[in-house]
Amino acid sequence: MKFRSLTQKLLTFILALYLLLILVISLSYYLAKKRITEDRTKLFLEQVALDTADKIDLMLQEKQEELKAMIINAQPFLSQDITGLLDRLCDLHGVYDLLLVVDRTGTVVAVNTVDRAGRSIQVPVIKNIKGHNIREFPEELIWFTEAMAGNFYEMDWYASPLVASVYDYRNDDRARQYNIGFAAPIRDAATAEVIGVWCNILNWEFIQKILDRVEADMETFNLPSGYAFLIKNDRDTTIGHKYRKNREYHPIDRRSQPDIASMDQYGTKISERPNVARLYQAVGNTTGQRSSSCSYESPPGNQKISGLAKISDYYGWICGVGVNDEDIFAPVNELRYLFILVALICSVIVAILTSFISSGIVLRLKRLTSTAEILARGDLSQRAEVTFQDEIGILGSALNRMASSLAERNQDLLESAQTLEEKVRARTLELEQSNEALKKAYMELKATQEQLIHSEKLASLGQLVAGIGHEIKNPLNFIYGNTGFLKQYVGNLNLLLDEYDKCSSLSESERQQIAQLKARINYTFILEDLRVLVDNFDEGATRINAIVSDLRTFSRMDYENMSEMDIHASLEIALNLLRNQYKGRIQIHKNFRKIPKIVGSPGKINQVFLNLISNGIQAIRDRGDIWITTAVHEGSVRVEIRDSGMGIAPNHLGKIFEPFFTTKEVGQGTGLGLSISYGIIKQHGGSIQVESQLGVGSAFILHLPITRNELPDDALSTEAKS
Repeated sequence: MKFRSLTQKLLTFILALYLLLILVISLSYYLAKKRITEDRTKLFLEQVALDTADKIDLMLQEKQEELKAMIINAQPFLSQDITGLLDRLCDLHGVYDLLLVVDRTGTVVAVNTVDRAGRSIQVPVIKNIKGHNIREFPEELIWFTEAMAGNFYEMDWYASPLVASVYDYRNDDRARQYNIGFAAPIRDAATAEVIGVWCNILNWEFIQKILDRVEADMETFNLPSGYAFLIKNDRDTTIGHKYRKNREYHPIDRRSQPDIASMDQYGTKISERPNVARLYQAVGNTTGQRSSSCSYESPPGNQKISGLAKISDYYGWICGVGVNDEDIFAPVNELRYLFILVALICSVIVAILTSFISSGIVLRLKRLTSTAEILARGDLSQRAEVTFQDEIGILGSALNRMASSLAERNQDLLESAQTLEEKVRARTLELEQSNEALKKAYMELKATQEQLIHSEKLASLGQLVAGIGHEIKNPLNFIYGNTGFLKQYVGNLNLLLDEYDKCSSLSESERQQIAQLKARINYTFILEDLRVLVDNFDEGATRINAIVSDLRTFSRMDYENMSEMDIHASLEIALNLLRNQYKGRIQIHKNFRKIPKIVGSPGKINQVFLNLISNGIQAIRDRGDIWITTAVHEGSVRVEIRDSGMGIAPNHLGKIFEPFFTTKEVGQGTGLGLSISYGIIKQHGGSIQVESQLGVGSAFILHLPITRNELPDDALSTEAKS
């Protein structure tokens, strides 16, 4: 949805902001109110559970006291028929199903013959109990045994077989089918000896009535879903509940629970019921404290809060009072709906006020817009009407000032347009002159660069010439030093030959004469030494030829002539030219692998190798080693030149490729060798790195691209030493 009107935008923005504010306040208040309500409800339910537990505990104590009162002076009646007394007591208290008197043998000597409503019990039914031994009823044998031992005994919640033999509660409220009992010993007044047992069996319905009264009490607090329940001392079995078989329910319960007749909770295990794990845990935790509370679902999907309280240490029952969330938070939900209604009413009011205010703002903005459109069409004489000194009035004043400023500048533009063309021409002329000056400076810089490179080459050539002169002098010494011997040997050979010429035939004496002459001139030595002299002449001539050839190759100036070249051949040339500088003190280790030829400038590449090897030689003060390794690495030819010299200081590593930077003494170098080498390698699309450590040596690693499509297989290195 697009908002083309400011009124729509402003209205939407204010309404959204207002509703957001109302939503945040309402939600915060709702959550706080809900939290407070929940906390107070938990406290309230805990208190109701405590009150209910106290009522049950009080009733149990009353029944205990009633039993004590009943057995006072009971001894005389053991030998008499006390049925009438039991009937009156049963009718008077109205809660007992059976009142029994048992002698020390376990025989039932007396039992009530009327029920708690005053109705007579049939004689055959009474005969099923009176006169029989209590041992025929295992469930009741426990209390008889305890009482005969002199103890008061309280029987926990159970279904009494004795009561079931007298009353038929199968179609009645499920609570009537259970009982609790109180047994006490009857003592002889003289000897205090236990002579019998008095037992009161209470119908469980009267405990359940205390729980059911909680429902009526909760309705007075507008909590119709509230009810009380009772958990046995095993912290799991339900022994009292609102939902039980054959109970008459409130009409409200029947509407909210259509299948309420099937919801019998008596005797169920809460540990086996779904979604009540929190209730089971809370019941277990009530052991160490009198009361607690928890939230859970019962039945599934119905949130509930329950307060829990322990009844007594002897029975250890847990009384709980539960209420549905929908009843607890009904007032809070009503408050939420009230918030929504108030927010809607306030939104309508805000919308009306916003629409009224924005209409006035929009009208004034439309006037400003109309004035701006007229100014945009070129009529700079138009001015906006300013009636209020608010933000829109300030905007109108600014628009008027802008119109005045535009009018003045328009006049200035008209005046300056006349001289603009002349200024453009003058500026263009200045730019052309500057361009010519830049071109001239560039050509001069390029010429200077060529001169620097040529000077560096001449400096290298100067160092080479000194060594080459020494190299040429040595083979010449071979020639000049042996020339005299050669002449003498040749003369002696001529003399010998002359003697042979004089003798037409050789007699024995002549042969002896020739032999003496051979011995005198060392004929055998001459022949042997003559071969050595000839070999020396040949070696000297070969070395002179190689030196001159390598010097001519290095001195070529064809820098721009790119051709296919052999890296190994270039390295050999550099080593031959520098032989005089390393011979006798530095050992050269060549580890040349099989590599392809590259396309490059032989003269420039030769100069790079000559500079790097020469630097390595100069870095070795006395004796040392230089390792030269070649290989194919990631699509390029890798050349590593490593020396065992002094190394380079860490603070100098970043400067060695800068022009004119040198660590040599004045007159020992120009500082251009590495800079020029770096530039040559970059021109060939390669790279050069340096690794160095003081006192260990330096290594220069070059990578030159291979232009061939196929790389050769890396052959095993061949180690050569010279």
